[in-house]
Amino acid sequence: SISNRLEGKSFVREHYPTPQIQVAHIDWNYKTTSDLVQVEVWDVVDKGITSTTHDARMRELVAMGKVNQDALPKLVADASTVDVYKGCHAVLMMCDPTRRWTFDYVKDEMAKIPKGRQILLMANFCDLTSRREVKEVEIENFLRSCEANTNYIECCMMNGFGLKQLYNWLNIPFLLLKQESLKHELLMAEKELKTAQHEAQLVQEQDYESYLKLVNMQMAMHNRPPLPAQGPIPKTQKPGPEKAKGPSKTVSSRPGAQKAAAPKQKVDRKSSGKKGRKAVAAAAAAATISKDC
Repeated sequence: SISNRLEGKSFVREHYPTPQIQVAHIDWNYKTTSDLVQVEVWDVVDKGITSTTHDARMRELVAMGKVNQDALPKLVADASTVDVYKGCHAVLMMCDPTRRWTFDYVKDEMAKIPKGRQILLMANFCDLTSRREVKEVEIENFLRSCEANTNYIECCMMNGFGLKQLYNWLNIPFLLLKQESLKHELLMAEKELKTAQHEAQLVQEQDYESYLKLVNMQMAMHNRPPLPAQGPIPKTQKPGPEKAKGPSKTVSSRPGAQKAAAPKQKVDRKSSGKKGRKAVAAAAAAATISKDC
């Protein structure tokens, strides 16, 4: 069955009727991302098979020893007792084109699917083209009368043909769910933004006296002294008399201080002629006077 192939199991040539709804969990990845999605697949039966069901095929299997009658449940979960479309996001319908009644059954059941569900119609046994009772053209004509959310593929569960298309089709319900989730997150973010803006406005409009009153009420509840309305005034240094502006001059009473300062005078050694010689002579005379003092 398709559930076995989706679980990665090998193809089983013999067909055994499913006694009741079977559930399989499949790990599925969206393309090459790290999003690991667990898909829950239901194998739905319209009418379950119990130990008291008088089904010709089941009696034959029991007689052949392939099915243990004691293992059959007395109460089953089937489409008559369970709402199989509740909470589902996608529906897979499979028909056998070599048997027309299966296609007629699919057409009747697709009319019962709630609107908004993604539907994939799979025509199995595409390898038995010579035995087909339902041509592909007839199926395509039927799909034109269906909603836009209905897709169709030909498949063969024997060799896995069509499974790749099935995995690609699962991108549609996954992305629709992700889109819905992002819309919900965006809506919540807009609500939180409005709340934050409203709270910021309230804080801006709050005056100091009201805030101090609220804090002192909380302090009183914890038997703590209230906060003062005004804190201590910080001590400031008194400004001194303004000093006269101008070039700073250092005066030292120690002998030799003037002598040490004399060599710091700049002398233009690149000067030439009489002006240069006069500048050097003036510097030498100043040094001699300082030494005598």
